[in-house]
Amino acid sequence: MLEGVWNPVHAKLLMGTLLTNWDSIGVEAWTPDEVAMRQEAPAATNACCDESIRAWTQKEDKILQAYLGGHLDLPHPPNFLKEVLIGEHRAMIEGMHEAYFNITLTAVIPATVRLARNAAHATLFRELFQANTDKHTGQAMMRALQRHVKRLSYDGIQTLNVAFYARRAAERWQEKVLRFQKAVIVFRDTQRAEDDAGTGRYTAAQIEIQYAIRVYRGERLGLTALARAFAHFTEVKVLDVEYARAAKTNIYDNTIRFAQRTCPASLEGVSRIRLTFRYTTFNII
Repeated sequence: MLEGVWNPVHAKLLMGTLLTNWDSIGVEAWTPDEVAMRQEAPAATNACCDESIRAWTQKEDKILQAYLGGHLDLPHPPNFLKEVLIGEHRAMIEGMHEAYFNITLTAVIPATVRLARNAAHATLFRELFQANTDKHTGQAMMRALQRHVKRLSYDGIQTLNVAFYARRAAERWQEKVLRFQKAVIVFRDTQRAEDDAGTGRYTAAQIEIQYAIRVYRGERLGLTALARAFAHFTEVKVLDVEYARAAKTNIYDNTIRFAQRTCPASLEGVSRIRLTFRYTTFNII
């Protein structure tokens, strides 16, 4: 797992993830009632519609209340809903579960990683498994990941989305560091808070997944002029600008981040721009 990792900070974080006791982590202290409800909720049932729908039982009502209260950590709504609700109402419950019960963490995939834009869940998990296991280590960790994760998806640009079945599972994996091919990735919470929605305020984790460019040979222009220029001809808000930071292991020149996760339309396919009679080249990250 540590082969080829030359950054000591990355090596330390990877060791912390690897040495976690994954066999015991996530073992909840369920009450006997909760154990019974968690066993009954996913049990196979018939699917009904129209006049075939039956009435609720008192036990099912109790299970549903516990589920809606977030006390059961179910991977999906209780199956008995297929017998007591019409399809449209069941779809509403499924949508609610997807929106509010499943929690998504993200990881930035470096440009050095070779990955198909439409890579499937199985392909992404295989990449994680191969990069984080050997004959002696990593097996328990990947079993835990497979148990907790509902879906892996890649946006085709730089972001790996990891959807977890429940908030508690996501919290256990937040800030955990893994390998992806030869790169090092970190699972982070980049969901925007309700108060931040529609504003220009972003957390440090959210900034990482916003679209960015790095400008080379632009020293004579200065960062202020570059920021104004890119904001002008892209017609996109510039979220953040910075020179290279000494604290970073990878030293980059002028970095400009936009307040969006996709490439501005005017920059698609562009690798060289001429400003004030000097050529300025940049690479997209």
